[in-house]
Amino acid sequence: MERSPRGEHGTLIRRDALRDLWARAPEGGIRFDPATAPASLRALLAPGVNVPRAVKLVMRGEIRIGRWRSFRATEVIDVERGFVWRAGVGGLIFGADSLVDGAGKLRWAILGVLPVAKASGPDVTRSAIARWLLESIWLPSMLLPENGARWNGSSVSLSRFGEEGTILFELDAKGRPKSLRMRRWGDPANTGTFDDHWFGGTVGEYRCFDGVSIPTRAQVGWHFGTEHWSEGELFRATITEARFR
Repeated sequence: MERSPRGEHGTLIRRDALRDLWARAPEGGIRFDPATAPASLRALLAPGVNVPRAVKLVMRGEIRIGRWRSFRATEVIDVERGFVWRAGVGGLIFGADSLVDGAGKLRWAILGVLPVAKASGPDVTRSAIARWLLESIWLPSMLLPENGARWNGSSVSLSRFGEEGTILFELDAKGRPKSLRMRRWGDPANTGTFDDHWFGGTVGEYRCFDGVSIPTRAQVGWHFGTEHWSEGELFRATITEARFR
């Protein structure tokens, strides 16, 4: 994680990255046709809605960094280019995780001065791509067949930047995801060794924003669906604002 008020990896540059990802996302122009869509998407996209190309989310919640700490964050997710997630944690740690145009990185620091985490490279990128695919729950247009999604019952396979993942959904009575999980490349124990691990969690409290229904509560982390979930849970969030384009 990182934040410095100026400089190569500073707050202004991170804000520019988030702002740029949002500004460059084209407006959605294709109308959603439920007659040709997988059943799971009919509960998420209203008939005739412009299929969005990006979403900007405002969220708050808790993240486990040693212990549970409160956070506030803004995130932009783009259907083709990736995501930028910028947050302040506990009023002390500031920074961003990102995946833009196939390059993943993270930069975090205490009070914008003392770096506590800085990483990039193939392992970070591969893990960030998997995170992006899972966050399609907040940008359902990523789950459309015309955007490369391949459905098989309640699971969907997605491919981006040479990486592929299959998300396994558990659906509620309305056909909306209430849990999801996928194999994700990562190092949850911080041992320096990356491997595939289950990652996922529960989602709920759906709310409709401009014809797009997304969960506004999420509880996610490593080892979801296994006996190690209690030690792997990482992130509890509430979405307070969502804007699609």
